[in-house]
Amino acid sequence: MLDIFKDLRTEFSELETTIAQQTKLIEKFEKIANTIHKVSDRTNMLAINASIEATRAGKAGLGFNVVANEVLKLAENTTKETVKIKDNTNEIKQYFTYTEKKLNQSTTKFTQASKLYLKVSGAIDEMNDAIQELNKKTMDFANNESQTLKKNSFKDVDEKEILV
Repeated sequence: MLDIFKDLRTEFSELETTIAQQTKLIEKFEKIANTIHKVSDRTNMLAINASIEATRAGKAGLGFNVVANEVLKLAENTTKETVKIKDNTNEIKQYFTYTEKKLNQSTTKFTQASKLYLKVSGAIDEMNDAIQELNKKTMDFANNESQTLKKNSFKDVDEKEILV
């Protein structure tokens, strides 16, 4: 039974490690999303500036203005998508945080159960030892009484009675 507790403790430890690694991976995704978001914001600003400059250039800048507007749309879409990525990673982090919390609670309960098992197991061992000691003493007492009875029963018998 103790092996089961050891195996479970190992499995709990492995789960905690896995959750920690997955949380770190999610944090990496968040950093990537933040970087993309920053690039998108800067691209957005550059596209706005390019559009302004294209407008100043008049007819000569019309083609450049179209390109600047397309870049602006791409930057805006990228910003929207990085917000979605951040929202999803935050949701996943919440699930991992909840799972980690529940795993920690389970680990605590498991630790309490294994300590209780060890106490009960120790008490049972003590009871078995006491029962064995009691059996030994009972057997010793019975043997002593048997010997005493044998000795005393022959003392009361007269020699004449035995010969008759």
